[in-house]
Parts: sequence; C-alpha cells; structure tokens
Amino acid sequence: MAWETVMRTRFSKGYRISNFITPTLISNGDLMILSTIDSDQAFALQIECISSNTEANKNQDSNSIKSYNDDNPEPFLHIQSAVLYTHGDGTRRIRVHNACLPIVNRLIDVFEGIDAECLSTFFLKSTIDKIFKTKKMSNSILQFSSMAKNMMSAALSAQQSLKKEVPENLIPLILYILGSLKNRVLCKDEIERKLDIDLSNYMRIKLQKLSTFDVQSFIYPRIYPLQSVLENPNIGVFNEDNSLCELPQVRFIFI
Repeated sequence: MAWETVMRTRFSKGYRISNFITPTLISNGDLMILSTIDSDQAFALQIECISSNTEANKNQDSNSIKSYNDDNPEPFLHIQSAVLYTHGDGTRRIRVHNACLPIVNRLIDVFEGIDAECLSTFFLKSTIDKIFKTKKMSNSILQFSSMAKNMMSAALSAQQSLKKEVPENLIPLILYILGSLKNRVLCKDEIERKLDIDLSNYMRIKLQKLSTFDVQSFIYPRIYPLQSVLENPNIGVFNEDNSLCELPQVRFIFI
C-alpha cells in the first residue's frame, strides 16, 4: 500500500496521452494523482501519434524522452512511468518503469501481437468510462460492440491468405467481449429489470481499478479440465512450503 502518490508517464517524441481511463484525479495531461494505491490496482491510458508540426508536439518536447538521432528515429516506442509515493515506513520513494515496444509496418503483425486479455480489459474500462462521462448507456454499449466487430473484421481483412481465419491469439478476445456484453456492468435495461443502480455503479468503479487477470475472472469463469490432474501428478499438489499449487491449463469453452 502506498499513499500520496503521483505518477507521470512520458513517451518518445511524437506521442502523447490522449485519454486516461481511471476514476482518479488527472492533472496536467500526463500527471495522475492518487490518494492511495496498492499492488492490485491497474489503470489504463490511451496513446496517440501526433504530427511533428503540431503545436501539441512542441509543448510535449520538454516532457518527451529524447531520441539519440531525431533525423532517423528508432523503430521503437519508449515508455517511462515514474511513481512518487509514500512508503508504509513514512519515507518518500520513486519507482520507475521502462518499456520499449516495436513499431511494425504490416497491419497483420499488429493483430498477431495483440494480448487478448489486455485489449478486452481496455475495451471494457473505456466503455465504463464513456458511460460515466456521457451518461448514455445504450450508445456506449453499441460503440463497444461495433468497435470489437470492426477490429475483428480488420484482422480478417489484413490476412494475406485466401483462407480467412481469426488469429489464434484473438480467439479468447471473442469470449471476453461476449462475456462483457452479458455482464451486469453493461446492462442497458437496469431500470426495466429493477436492478440496483448503485450496486452496478460500484462494480463499474471497482472494475476500472482491477488488474487484467481480476477483470477477466470477473467477466468470464476460469474453466479447468479435471482429467489433466490424473495425467500429470504434479497438478493440484502444493510445493514443499505450501505456498504454490500448480493448476491445470485454462480451457476456453465455445457454446
């Protein structure tokens, strides 16, 4: 647990934050202020590419991660997040996270590199954010559904072969999208079904702070094949200090 936390995120030249998807306080466009934070919380932000001739890029130069050669930029996107917080012992500490993402030229490479769990979590959190900001439940849910359909259609169109198939890494995304649409947090008939709206809003706010694993466990159940316990004697058995237990591999069931 950390207190009095502020986080600033910087990118390579030519990129900036277009939207923070979080119920916390945002200040100065790239600075997020948090009263408390723990290891189970996760926040989403959206990045956009901006032209080098825009005024926004000029303002962002002071907070950008400088490239070694601006005339011939590297084919990577550099991301750095610095968190300043108060530790439990009362000391002020800084934690810095660095990431380097490759930039590809082919659209199919983008789809083949998608993390289905992470993307579906981003879609769900962004939809909840639209619900709170626009107060239009039906429009936000329809936009969520059309966004997922357009992305799957683009993934099929980007394939070079005549045999159009959904990439293997995107198969779980379909289940997570359907699970999100059937979940209570995206129910557009709350009043007609006489649901507790306060409870639904509480669940939405909580989902915006949960990690990717916790969000997916909330919208889609974890299904384990029990027969694998008989096939592998190490599954379902705790280690020597009883701290870890190996579970069967998660299976996706299509109905």
